[in-house]
Amino acid sequence: MFRVNLLYFFIIGMMISPLFAEEEEAETPPAWDSSLYGGFSASRGNTDEDAYKYGGKFEKKYGNKYHYLTRIDGRYRKTNDEVTDSKLEASAEIRRLITEKWFSSYTLSGLHDDLRDIRYRIETGPGIGYYFVNREDLSADVSTGLVYVRERSDDGTSDTAAWRLAQEFKWQITETLDLWTSSEWVMEIPDPADYTISCKAGINNEINHHLSLMVMVENKYENQPDSDDVDKNDFEFTTGLRYTF
Repeated sequence: MFRVNLLYFFIIGMMISPLFAEEEEAETPPAWDSSLYGGFSASRGNTDEDAYKYGGKFEKKYGNKYHYLTRIDGRYRKTNDEVTDSKLEASAEIRRLITEKWFSSYTLSGLHDDLRDIRYRIETGPGIGYYFVNREDLSADVSTGLVYVRERSDDGTSDTAAWRLAQEFKWQITETLDLWTSSEWVMEIPDPADYTISCKAGINNEINHHLSLMVMVENKYENQPDSDDVDKNDFEFTTGLRYTF
């Protein structure tokens, strides 16, 4: 059910996003810059395990004011014919430049995590951000804002407000090599001790026009996890292939 609802929000967001664009910005709407990636590992013997990591990114800049970005990331692990890990997260963001440096934004994200007993977690809200650098080959920015959080776990459903602080960095080092990082800190306003910090970083090395080798690291720290059976810190290392189209 969560995946259906997540897909519904994604489709609606993609449908309404062009309504925010001004027609005079670009006579011909640009195409989406899209990519999909995947990684796989398997072991046989004392333990039979299959693990998958998959995801995608869909990005478009409309004229010189609007920027649309959607990401999907998931993982799945099966050990001895039992599902031991299943996670899916997606996010969508619309940005509009106010000045050459400042921008307004609106974000929507969803998470499903069996390991942490999160059936779904939805965060949505407006924000304000600042570009330190905003070029085609190099960009760095920070953004912040209030978000509404709705979460459902085995203990029930909760609704709260939270403060979000995020960072993005992208660097096209050479024609075939690029580096990116992103991080997000979300603190629930009623309880400042209830916060999460998520950090991601990746390198893509282009093999040909469509295919590249990727290396990605992710680290998530949750100060007050919903389940006592999981650690506060969760680190993941992924290698795989990315297909751009």
